[in-house]
Amino acid sequence: MDAYKETLHNNGLSDDIDIEFIEVPFDRTRSQYQRWLSSERSDPDIIDIDTGWAAPFIARDYLLNLSEEMPDLVDQIENEFFNPVVRALQDFETGDQFGVPRYFDIAGMMYRKDWAEEAGYSPAENNWQTEGLTWKEMSQVTKDIQEQQGAQHGFTTQGNVSQTLACCPFNEQMTSWGGAYFGGRENLYGPVGDRPITVTEEPVIQSLKMMRRFIYGADDDQAIQDSGFAENITPSDIAGWQYQGSLNPFLDGNAVMHRNWGSGFLSDAVDAHGTDKLGYMVLPYAENAGTQYDKTGIAGNSALGGWSYAVNKFSDNIENAKEVIRAAVSDEFYVTQFEQNGDVPPKPSVLDSNVVKETSFGPYVDTFIKSAENVIPRPASRVWLQEWESISQNVNAVYRQEKTPETAMQDCSSELESIEQEYA
Repeated sequence: MDAYKETLHNNGLSDDIDIEFIEVPFDRTRSQYQRWLSSERSDPDIIDIDTGWAAPFIARDYLLNLSEEMPDLVDQIENEFFNPVVRALQDFETGDQFGVPRYFDIAGMMYRKDWAEEAGYSPAENNWQTEGLTWKEMSQVTKDIQEQQGAQHGFTTQGNVSQTLACCPFNEQMTSWGGAYFGGRENLYGPVGDRPITVTEEPVIQSLKMMRRFIYGADDDQAIQDSGFAENITPSDIAGWQYQGSLNPFLDGNAVMHRNWGSGFLSDAVDAHGTDKLGYMVLPYAENAGTQYDKTGIAGNSALGGWSYAVNKFSDNIENAKEVIRAAVSDEFYVTQFEQNGDVPPKPSVLDSNVVKETSFGPYVDTFIKSAENVIPRPASRVWLQEWESISQNVNAVYRQEKTPETAMQDCSSELESIEQEYA
């Protein structure tokens, strides 16, 4: 925090403005903000808000309208920043901006580069970092390395009932097969009640069958029956894993490959293994996927994560808060955040700069850049907080062998349709 304060003051923040950081438990952030802002509490002046659940706060008129208060700044971020993370803090109907990106998160595949090389693979020569592997290739490589190293796990990820599963790993898997929640990207944010629900389509089903093969093998009659995919590389424990639970086996040297976010999780992996042992590549894709929707079925279909700064509309320090916001979108502040915690700069010119590539996370920047081209936001409409639970429960039921992929997605489709019509 000292580094953050110093950088803000070095980039235009007045010396007489002091910043106090309030720590909120990560798993209670949204509910805490809801309590504060629903009571029109004047502090905190600025909140750090997840791009995945900003929409309800905008709809409830809790946040300062930056398009009205800081139009020049809004023009800057719309022209110079990654569009998906900017749009996540907009009113989807008016286009008004209610936050500025702090960082955006790109998921990738961490892997043990040293193990891969010992097994005879050449990740650098074959451009794994930016071209990735098909799911078939990834599974076979993982199985081979797992057996050669005697590793406990092959591929680990997150799979418990949570918004994480719905927003991210499952979203990525079905997109990499050419599937979607509500058809194309143009429907991600609505119109609620008037968009197609497409979770029962074949690419979505195939992505779930692939995971059943990874977890339970070909003997599972609901697993994809294609010998090109390796089997039994993923533990059934993923059905109960979220963030740290899924990451720990990889940090402890008990997993070959692991899907996770870039930011702080990559920082943990670098600390655990060092850049000489840690590889990072774009997420896999399905060979010959049914890609009827734009930018699906390709390498690097990462979900969009990240957090943004928004000003509390009820603050007594609006002008000072606006000054902090201006300093927070400086190039130097984004570099500081990347150096301190691996937070990926939401501005292409900063992410692709030499100063960023010279940091300890620099070797992985090209993966972030490539994935940013094909990022898939969650459908974070104003009803997303109602919809993610149905999605994650049904996907988790597939992972636990409690439902077939077809039954789970039929149930999910019916539940999404009910929610859509209720709030249309």
